[in-house]
Amino acid sequence: MAPEVALRSARTALAAAVGLALLTTAFMVGRSTAPDHTTTSAAKPTAADIGFAQDMAAHHDQAVLMAGLALTRGGPAVRGIGQGILTSQSQETGLLRGWLRLWNAPGIDQHPMAWMGSMAGMDMGDDATMPGMATPTQLDRLYALHGKKFDVLFLQLMIRHHEGGLLMTRAVEDMPTLPVTLTAARSISAEQIEELGTMRAL
Repeated sequence: MAPEVALRSARTALAAAVGLALLTTAFMVGRSTAPDHTTTSAAKPTAADIGFAQDMAAHHDQAVLMAGLALTRGGPAVRGIGQGILTSQSQETGLLRGWLRLWNAPGIDQHPMAWMGSMAGMDMGDDATMPGMATPTQLDRLYALHGKKFDVLFLQLMIRHHEGGLLMTRAVEDMPTLPVTLTAARSISAEQIEELGTMRAL
């Protein structure tokens, strides 16, 4: 194996290991600190409730991964944004996956974005299954950067990521869902709109 290929393989493996560790930690934090938007087993979730919870949790997983990288690679402003995203989206992911267990629903959507119907194909990232998601190639580039170059790519990717998340939260407004899902979607929207303002200013 050529040295450069071996180096890339090692870097990819390390990135995967770091990512798994960050996501595992984030999930545990989310489970223990999530806001109390309770639901009951008697409530009957719709396809939109389940699809939104599955896909938004998966969408948040990537944001948490990128935010974790920002803590060690970004400048002060980007580290601050990363910490906020890591905390808030870990909490939300714990909440969403808790609902899925309560509903006896799979944690992963086998047909991502199907619950959004005709809106599912809007503004998708390159080779992505959800709007705004960064590609593996883009994540590899981000992992390899530090300082200002990291900050620029992080902000570009996270702005696009948040814009994709807003498509999902806004879709919930027009669909039959449980009140807890609508409340969560509105809370996520408000949070991401505020963060988008900060990131665009940077």
